[in-house]
Amino acid sequence: MPTLWSTSAQWELLPPVLLALVLSVAIGLEREAGMKAAGLRTHALVGVGSAV
Repeated sequence: MPTLWSTSAQWELLPPVLLALVLSVAIGLEREAGMKAAGLRTHALVGVGSAV
C-alpha cells in the first residue's frame, strides 16, 4: 500500500492557516509603512505559528 503524504486533517488545516497568513501580512505591511520595529516577517511568522 502506498504511503500518503497528506491526510484530510492536514487539508482542513490549510484554509485557517492561509487566512492567518493573509491577515498577519496585512498587519505587518501596515507596521512597516509606519516604520515600526516588528514588521512583515515577524507578524507573518507569529500569525501562522499561532494558527497552527
